[in-house]
Amino acid sequence: MKELSIAELKQLQLEILLVIDEFCRKNRIEYFLDFGSALGAVRHGGYIPWDDDIDIGMTRSNYERFVHSFNGYKNHLQLFAPELDLDYYATYANVCDKRTLLNEGANGHRGFEMGVKIDVFPIDGTSSNMKLCLQQHKFLRIIINIMSRKRRIMSDVWKVDKIKFCTCLIVRIFTFFVSYRNMQRLVRYLALKHSFENSKYAGDIVNPAYSKPAICCREVFEECMDILFEGNNVRILKRYDDYLKAIYGDYMQLPPESERVGHHGFTAYWKD
Repeated sequence: MKELSIAELKQLQLEILLVIDEFCRKNRIEYFLDFGSALGAVRHGGYIPWDDDIDIGMTRSNYERFVHSFNGYKNHLQLFAPELDLDYYATYANVCDKRTLLNEGANGHRGFEMGVKIDVFPIDGTSSNMKLCLQQHKFLRIIINIMSRKRRIMSDVWKVDKIKFCTCLIVRIFTFFVSYRNMQRLVRYLALKHSFENSKYAGDIVNPAYSKPAICCREVFEECMDILFEGNNVRILKRYDDYLKAIYGDYMQLPPESERVGHHGFTAYWKD
């Protein structure tokens, strides 16, 4: 197999994004650039120079429509999501290019052969009490981190980090009688506890990447607009300023040079 260069990787991710954009516009499904992709579009007009992925978000109703209708739109792309298979390794959806193979080391895909992909995060409603919002996110983050350790490939973890191996082993022992599928059901139950339409606040609460949740007033997620990303018109929240401040604070300030590095640790290949 031939390894993809960073330029090839980004080009494939961009192509996936543009297919999603085409599909969503045709089917009146709203989406928006999320996290570092939104920041990159606003601050750099595309990728953050040292970033290596694309994230998008959708309110829960748009997300459900997208998840249940996208597969089959393009033969070389496939959508994976826990809503389609409770054994899926993530708590959100991915759209991947089946012509490629992604190696994420010890993270473990639980039997799913993944290619170059885009993350698709649902935006869910939360409690109207901000303290309870934060507690909900914290509890979900604990569950999702337990799931992450439960799914990891133990032999690969042993090679990389003996302490993490012990942590994963302890988690597996204490959750021996709790199936991964039931954990996925619990995450979904907690995420859907408050409907987006009737909530004062909303945010991406099934993504464990950030200890501080990106929770904003529901209205922040209700309108989108076009923005240029690598020379292409794609969607972003109209109130992106409120959203990016909630995640990054002073997001226009560049981080120190020592922090300007990719952080996903994967390798991608063309299939033979």
